[in-house]
Amino acid sequence: MQYSSLQNGLTSSISLLLILLFTLLVLQWGTWFEHRSQLPSTVAFSPTQLPLKQPWWVKIQTTEPPCLYYFGPFRWQWLALRHRRGYCEDLLQERAQGLEVAVVQAQPEQLTDFQGTMDDWELHGS
Repeated sequence: MQYSSLQNGLTSSISLLLILLFTLLVLQWGTWFEHRSQLPSTVAFSPTQLPLKQPWWVKIQTTEPPCLYYFGPFRWQWLALRHRRGYCEDLLQERAQGLEVAVVQAQPEQLTDFQGTMDDWELHGS
């Protein structure tokens, strides 16, 4: 008789422990999911982004020379964000000034749009 009641008590304790563990797991999952939804959209991958209506581009406007550049296309915004620094460094090595950088969804007609005069063009040795 004592063995049977010990076994029943142990079974009840294990069942209670499993229920408690399952409850904690469900609560932790909810907390994780809640935090995941608060990540910036530039980092989080969303299956709803596929296929994109328009690709992502790194758009850089310079004041000297007065030019608008588009670098891309990129399938995901995070990838364009990752590469924008390299494009800025390249333009700075070419002595460009006054860089304004954005990552946009677009379909540019021109990848480089010189917005100055021929005098501006000659000043920069292009």
